[in-house]
Amino acid sequence: MCLYVSLCVSMCLYVSLCVSMGPYGSLWVPMGLYVSLCVSMVSMGLYVSLCVSMVSMGLYVSLCVSMCLYVSLWVPMGPYGSLWVPMGLYVSLCVSMYLYGSLWVSMCLYVSLWVSMGLYGSLWVSMGPIPHIPHRSLANNHLQTLPKGLFQGLETLNQLDLRGNPFQCSCPIRWLLTWLDRASVPTELGVCQSPPQLRGTPVGQLQPRDFQCLRTELRPFQSLPFSSLSAEPFALGGQGGVVLAQPHSGACALLEWDQLEGRFRAPAVINGTSPIACHPIPLSGSLLLIMAQLSPPSSSVWLRSGGPGSPFTLIQTLGSGLLRRPHSVSSARLGPHWYLGVTDSSKGGTSAIYRWGGRGFYRHQSLRPWHRDTHMEFLELGGSPALVLCSGARRPLVYRWSGAGFVPHTDIPHVPDVYAAKHFRMRGNVFLCLSRFLGDAKVMRWEGSMFREVQHVPARGSLVFQPLSIGGHRYVLLGNDYAPSRVYRLGPGGQLEPMQELLAPSPRSFAPISMGHRHFLVASSFKGATQIYRQVTIDMGA
Repeated sequence: MCLYVSLCVSMCLYVSLCVSMGPYGSLWVPMGLYVSLCVSMVSMGLYVSLCVSMVSMGLYVSLCVSMCLYVSLWVPMGPYGSLWVPMGLYVSLCVSMYLYGSLWVSMCLYVSLWVSMGLYGSLWVSMGPIPHIPHRSLANNHLQTLPKGLFQGLETLNQLDLRGNPFQCSCPIRWLLTWLDRASVPTELGVCQSPPQLRGTPVGQLQPRDFQCLRTELRPFQSLPFSSLSAEPFALGGQGGVVLAQPHSGACALLEWDQLEGRFRAPAVINGTSPIACHPIPLSGSLLLIMAQLSPPSSSVWLRSGGPGSPFTLIQTLGSGLLRRPHSVSSARLGPHWYLGVTDSSKGGTSAIYRWGGRGFYRHQSLRPWHRDTHMEFLELGGSPALVLCSGARRPLVYRWSGAGFVPHTDIPHVPDVYAAKHFRMRGNVFLCLSRFLGDAKVMRWEGSMFREVQHVPARGSLVFQPLSIGGHRYVLLGNDYAPSRVYRLGPGGQLEPMQELLAPSPRSFAPISMGHRHFLVASSFKGATQIYRQVTIDMGA
């Protein structure tokens, strides 16, 4: 046909067709039941409209229409579509996702973006120096927060309307208050919808300092290549340390900081047979270390008179022939004297209290026998010394100091089979954390004559429920043998607020340690490697 040719090629059931019309061509290529169509049209001045392309995908179609240098694109996805409409060099884009839309409007070289999420929307406007936007209204848009930097570059903005939005007045909106103070833009902000304590409060009445946006988090720092049963912190000469009991290795190890490596190391300082507790006591510039071991069942007292690196010397053996199965060691200073408590978990054993006499510990008092005691906690109740004794055969028993010894005062009801008790003080109140392997862990408060429950936490499989302080921040940690350990933050009234989880295998105790401005947590692990975590601070409003 003159200079132009029409060509048809049949391929089985489907046909490829090329029709040449002038110097420009139309091409149609069918693919199975679905069709790809490309139509080339004439030139327009110096520009050529390249194609009209249609691709059928089942019931839905992708359509591209070229118009000079600018393109209009419609891509339906299911019953909803993505629409791109060109306007000069700049583009208006609407993407429909189900019933709600994401809208992107390009104005000059800068972009305004609105993303709808369900019935509520969040707005993000990324702009350069757009010179002529004096008024902006985002009123009644169901906005709960605004991304940081939303109004950056709007030098000529002199009116902002944010009324009618259910703002969540928390850390993500702190930047807005800071920006308003600096920009001095007349703004109508509306009121807070949440949190409950700020519901109905005008946003304009809030100050950036009203938000507590600094949060702490414990992150893995180091794994020590050995298991441990206990971790006991101490402070001597302004320096902190942690002693680890290693029953499988038969040693007590002293955690040290390696300045060159920037990591911890734990060389063994005392060897024994199946030590289950290594308890440090700083004493007049020296360090006492009490090691309780199972074979032979006894406790030994070691002394280090020099500084770090000096050897420990055995000075005494406690309970030889009397201790059947030592289980835990604790200590307290009562007046001018140090007292040491050793629990005996054997059926016929007797827990005992020893007093430091200047050159050794001497047996001061024996507690009730035949109760399989597991833990002893020294504390102060009503201004006088006391202790709580936990055992597997009775409820925890509270002893009060009589001046010459500890006498039974009361028990703690409704909590049988308590494995251990740890206390903390807050706002003049004494709280007790009770761990139970087969029941809920409980937080108790001293009410003047007895402990009463204030909170319980599911804790099946837990042998440690321990309060402690790391770098001025107070936590309660709940270890677990079958699930991740949980970290709680202490609330103002002693309530536990969930914070995070730790993957520490079978922890038995936790100990804080600080190195300068760095703060760490040591988690002893009976079935795996001992873990060390570092506390970091995160600004939630950044």
